[in-house]
Amino acid sequence: MNIDIVICTERGYLEAQSKLLVYSIRKYGGILKDAPIFSYQPRRGKQLDQSTIDFFEQYHVHHVDLLLNTKYHTYPLANKPIVCAHREALSSADQIIFIDSDTFFFQGPDFILDSPPGLYMRPVDIKLMGANEDFTGKTGLYWQKVYELLDVKSRRTINTTVSDEKILEYYNSGLVINSPSNNLYQYWLENFEKVMAKKIMPHKGLAYVEQSVLSATISSLELQVKPLPTSYNYPLHLRKDFVKIENSYPDFRELSHVHYHKLFMNRSAHNPYQKDFNSFKTGRDISEKLVKYGVVKKADHRLIKAIKLRWKNLLNK
Repeated sequence: MNIDIVICTERGYLEAQSKLLVYSIRKYGGILKDAPIFSYQPRRGKQLDQSTIDFFEQYHVHHVDLLLNTKYHTYPLANKPIVCAHREALSSADQIIFIDSDTFFFQGPDFILDSPPGLYMRPVDIKLMGANEDFTGKTGLYWQKVYELLDVKSRRTINTTVSDEKILEYYNSGLVINSPSNNLYQYWLENFEKVMAKKIMPHKGLAYVEQSVLSATISSLELQVKPLPTSYNYPLHLRKDFVKIENSYPDFRELSHVHYHKLFMNRSAHNPYQKDFNSFKTGRDISEKLVKYGVVKKADHRLIKAIKLRWKNLLNK
C-alpha cells in the first residue's frame, strides 16, 4: 500500500512538535515508517529554523515551502484543508494521511492493511462546537447554515467518545486517513472557502471552522467513515475524563497514537505522565524525546524555586 503523510510545520512550537511526531513515525510507525512525509509551510513569515530543516533532511521529510495560504493568513487552521488538497492533487498514493503535529505514535496504523482503502477518523471527544440533530442550542444555527450552504441531505449522527453525547456527525481532524479516490480534501477546501466567503461563523469565532466544515463535507458527500480504533488519536489531555465509555481507559502500553494538545505547555516544564511513560521502554523513549525536541522544555529549577519562594512569602503576609 502506498501512503503519503501530510503535516504542517511553521516556525515556533510546531517545530518541536513536528520533530517528535516525525521521530515517532520513523521509529514506531509500522507501515508508516518508510512512507513519504510532506511537511508544509504554507504561510509567509513562518520560515523554519535551520536546525528543523536539517532534522527533516535527516529523517527524510519533504519540506514543502510554498505560499499556499494567502487568503486566511491569520487563521492557521486553514492550513489543513489547503495543504491536504494540494497533496491530494499531486499524489498517486492509495491513502493520504493528515496528522496534527501535537501527536505521536507508539505504533503505526497497521490495521488498515487488512481493510480496503477508505476514510478513517475519530469522533470528537466532547460536544463543544457540535450540534443537536434538530439544530437547537448555541451551535445549532451555525450548523444549520453550513448544512444548507453545502446541501447536506441527511442529518447523520455520532456519539462523542468522552462525554457520550449524541450529536450531528462531527469528527476530530487531528488524524485523517483517507483514500484520494473520493476527492474529500478537494471538497473540504472548496467548502471551507464557501463558508468563509459567506462569513458563516460559530458563536465562539473561527476556532473550529475547518474541522466542522470537514465533517459537514463528509455528510454532504455521504461518505462512510470507519471509526479509528480507540487507541488512535487518543486524547491524552482528557484521559481522566473517560468515565462513561466502557473500555475507554486503556493502559499506556495499549495506546497507538496520542493527541496531547496543550498538555505539555506549562511553566514548570512538567510532563504529568512521565511516570506512566517511563514504565515501559517505548514510553520512556518518547518521554525523553519530549524534552530533547523541546515539546517539554527543560525545567529552570532556579526560576521554579524563586516562584515557589515568592508564593510562600505572599501567603505568609
